[in-house]
Amino acid sequence: MGSSFSNTEVNDSDDNSVLAELGLLLVTLETVSSHLEEQESLLQSLLLKVRKDHNEERHRQSRNKETPQPSRRTFHEITQRMSEKAFQRTFRMQRKSFYKLCALIANSVGDVKFKSETCSRDKKNTHNATKFRGGEISGELRLGLLLRLMAGSSYLDLLMIYGVSQGVVYQSFQTVTGWVNQTLKFSLVEALKNEDINYLRQLSNAFSVDSDGKYNGCFGSVDGLAVKIKQPTLTELLRDAGAYFSRKGFFALNCQAICDVHKRILWISSRHIGSSHDSRAFKDTQLYDLLIEKKDFLKEHQLFLVGDSAYDLESFLLIPHDDPSPLSPEDAYNYYHSNCRIRIECCFGELIMRYMVVNSSILTYLYIICTRLFVFLCYYMGLLILILFTNFTILFYSCIIIHLGGVCFGDH
Repeated sequence: MGSSFSNTEVNDSDDNSVLAELGLLLVTLETVSSHLEEQESLLQSLLLKVRKDHNEERHRQSRNKETPQPSRRTFHEITQRMSEKAFQRTFRMQRKSFYKLCALIANSVGDVKFKSETCSRDKKNTHNATKFRGGEISGELRLGLLLRLMAGSSYLDLLMIYGVSQGVVYQSFQTVTGWVNQTLKFSLVEALKNEDINYLRQLSNAFSVDSDGKYNGCFGSVDGLAVKIKQPTLTELLRDAGAYFSRKGFFALNCQAICDVHKRILWISSRHIGSSHDSRAFKDTQLYDLLIEKKDFLKEHQLFLVGDSAYDLESFLLIPHDDPSPLSPEDAYNYYHSNCRIRIECCFGELIMRYMVVNSSILTYLYIICTRLFVFLCYYMGLLILILFTNFTILFYSCIIIHLGGVCFGDH
């Protein structure tokens, strides 16, 4: 009995110790579990905060980061792979003539306005010049746009090739037109006013080469060109819109011009209605008044212009004989006269073929375009009276002047 009782007590004490240990273990586990839950919640809050900060940083960087834009190619990059023949066909002049014209314009208007690609500028402006939008447009690119427009290209093609907007194309047209008119000038009017006999003799000697000096004294060939325009409308406030309809069957402006033996334009007047006769249009210019004033000087030095039978015979303007007999002196005179007069015909032909826009129907709005071009064009023709110029006048003058520059640079 005693022995069994002692064994029972030993077993109870063992059970109690096991229970105590289990209870202690349970308390420890509960403590550890609660601590882990606290750590887990803390880690989750830290993770949420890190994610939030990361998203805010990405959002801030995306707002501050500039949207990548395609770079606009420079004129040199666009044309560097062109052959000399392709360049001349595209821009109607040789590459060296193009860059020579750019240099003349830059010297005239200043490189700040021209923004040449070859000038040394700070890095910021150089970077802005290649930006697709909002960047600077170089003078070479603007001149290329103008030449392509005059060659008959559509502005839609220019938008894709040069990476510019429609507004830049038309803005370049107005800007470069002013630059060209400011840079290149006609010299015949000033030579007549100043009685520059050396200049006039130089022109005359060049004409007399083909006749071996037999037909000497001609310093220019004059003729008129009917340039197509759109049919004038009532909104243009014209007194007689029908007067612009020429005898050739289309609405036009009668443009009077004088060129030298090399087909370089020496003088131009394009403010005459299409129905006006060449003789009437020429007499309506201040150059004609100047020739009347200087006719004694020209007669003294045996200098004269040559024109076709549409003009009236003057001491300073010779026209061909009517129906001369074969092998007669009059027939020989007509031969050499025609040899000089054909220069202006070839000049008009080259002008139209080189700049196809002249052969298209040009819009004509009879408003004063701007004071700068108005004063400059008045200086061109020696006009001292107030007249109304047209968009066509600016366009036609630019074609004439650039054609003059191309011939001067050797682009025949």
